[in-house]
Amino acid sequence: MATYSKIGFDNPFITKAIASKLKKLPHPLSKSDAVNIGKEMVAEMKALIAVGSSPIRGYGKFPKYKNPKTGYPSTVAKQYPNKKASPVNLYLSGDFLKDLKAEVVKIRQSFAIAIGYSKEKEILKEKGHREGANTQPNRPTLPLARANEQFALRVQEKLLRRINEILGKIIKG
Repeated sequence: MATYSKIGFDNPFITKAIASKLKKLPHPLSKSDAVNIGKEMVAEMKALIAVGSSPIRGYGKFPKYKNPKTGYPSTVAKQYPNKKASPVNLYLSGDFLKDLKAEVVKIRQSFAIAIGYSKEKEILKEKGHREGANTQPNRPTLPLARANEQFALRVQEKLLRRINEILGKIIKG
């Protein structure tokens, strides 16, 4: 994968208290736990996008199309009959969202989750959504740590719920 939004225990949206507890654990996050968490987070991201909401905190609903009856998406209606003007769900052929995946990467003695796109064509689409290419409004799907962006609360809750479950298993021994 070339474009990532990395989720490790050092990222800003996980509180310092939780990160501190996790670093002290005798058992780091297992690879299978990381895989499952990544799948759940991507599924939640796609669920938000499907209803026209950004998976990035603070972005809310995606901006509407400028001229849906005369411009896009009506201009692609013959080729993509399922493309509707509302919700703005970034789904045209399905290739873009199909390429949104989580990958587990090893960091020190534990694992982190990298969420992103791997195909160059889809990476360029994300860049276009982030920068507003072709006069479209900004509709990014991956939070950027360098911009202090965070996942939407629903996505963060998935992560924290799973971490809580993992902590519970570790405590029980």
